[in-house]
Amino acid sequence: MLLNAFIFLVFAGITKGFLDYYADSGIKEKEWRNKYKISEHGDLIKTEDIKHWWYLGLYKPRFAERFPFSTTILVAFTDRWHLAQLIMLRFFYLAVAVGVSNSIWWELLLSFVVFPMVIGVFFDFTYCKLKKR
Repeated sequence: MLLNAFIFLVFAGITKGFLDYYADSGIKEKEWRNKYKISEHGDLIKTEDIKHWWYLGLYKPRFAERFPFSTTILVAFTDRWHLAQLIMLRFFYLAVAVGVSNSIWWELLLSFVVFPMVIGVFFDFTYCKLKKR
């Protein structure tokens, strides 16, 4: 169990290196627009005229998404920074999960459902509050 947690943390550290490299090298700044529709002039398209039916009225992005869920649960498929973040967090979650459970099913449930939901809810709440300042 401890060895598994250590191995998962090693992989989390490796992908954290990629995450910071993408941010520091300017890749994150270039690719972040991949999740949005862009006008022919290169501007983001506001969502005033766009219906995001796939959110069932529960969420409305500020800008039009390039494809359904590209700014939320599928954001890891829009750029390298978000993909590295997804991988790093899953390895970190796995390291924590193997420390609290002996069941592979609980470890997978915690790592891919419970932990991401808890982090996501508190991230969104905090980020939205800070953006309103």
